[in-house]
Parts: sequence; structure tokens; C-alpha cells
Amino acid sequence: MVGGGDWNWRQNPDPDWQKLYRRFDAYVPWNVGNHWLDKSGVKHATTSYWADDRYECERNGTLWIPSVYPGFSWDNLQQKPPGSTLIARRGGQFLWEQFHELAKLGVDSVYVAMFDEVDEGTAIFKVTSDPPTQGHFVGYDGLPSDWYLRLVGEGIQMLRGKRPITAEIPITPSRGCLALH
Repeated sequence: MVGGGDWNWRQNPDPDWQKLYRRFDAYVPWNVGNHWLDKSGVKHATTSYWADDRYECERNGTLWIPSVYPGFSWDNLQQKPPGSTLIARRGGQFLWEQFHELAKLGVDSVYVAMFDEVDEGTAIFKVTSDPPTQGHFVGYDGLPSDWYLRLVGEGIQMLRGKRPITAEIPITPSRGCLALH
């Protein structure tokens, strides 16, 4: 049985919840929206608890499947002012930082949130570079429409040991073919 839920599941004080968490065969802690700000105000996904999560799951025989996300926004879904809830994608760097942290931990499985969830600005599927003007949409900032699909593919290759662990995104945006560093 696979469970999914709070990113801070280990801190839940309810003993019944703790028993439930330990009954899962696998657990996906939902990390979407969980972030911190660096000194310059740039948002990064919170990953500082991942090593302890992994250890706790391994100790209990549970497969830990961390969730990663490319960025986030509730502007559209909750009709907020444009940019007010944005966790910027930074051209894929926000997502790549998460893959990098997981690769350093030796993790080989990940849940990517989400393939098609445009209402929360987490979609990785192909989108237009020319969205409708009657609404506010989180776009890909002029990047190719398949950029995030390609980036996830590269991240998976890194997790599986088929690409060196690197903090730098190993591909560049290009139309048509991949440009490798």
C-alpha cells in the first residue's frame, strides 16, 4: 500500500497517525509549496529533512518516494494577484536542485508533481510559449515547450547513476535536438 501526505509526517504527534505511516509499503511526502528563502530572496525547495525521512522509512521497511516539483503558483486557482503566490521555476534550476539533493542521497525513485496540474503551476507537460492574454498563466519563460519533460528525464538519469551528479543543469534549451554541456 502506498500512502501520501504531509511532508512533516515524522513530527505528527498523533500516535495513531504514526502507526498508520509505518503500515505503508511506500510513502510519498508531499513537498509541493514547501520552500525557504536564501539571503537574496530566491526560493528553494525545502530538502533539509529528506535524509532523516529516508532513514526513518528504511528503518521501518518502507520505500520512501520523495516528491519534487518545478515551481508553484496558486495565482490562477485562487484568483490571487499575478505573482503573489509564485515559487519561480528559475528556468528549471528550482527543480534541478531537488534532483541534485536526491542524487547525493542515493535515491533512485521520485514522484514528480505534477504532469498536468496547470492550476497550481506545477505542470511539466508541453505548454505554449504564447498563453492567452485574458488570464494570468505561469509559463515557461520562453523555454522550449518540452523543457521540463527533458529536465525530468535528465534528473532520472542522474538518480539512476547514468549521468554524473551535478548541481548544474547538464542540458541547455534548444529547439529540436538536445545540446549537452
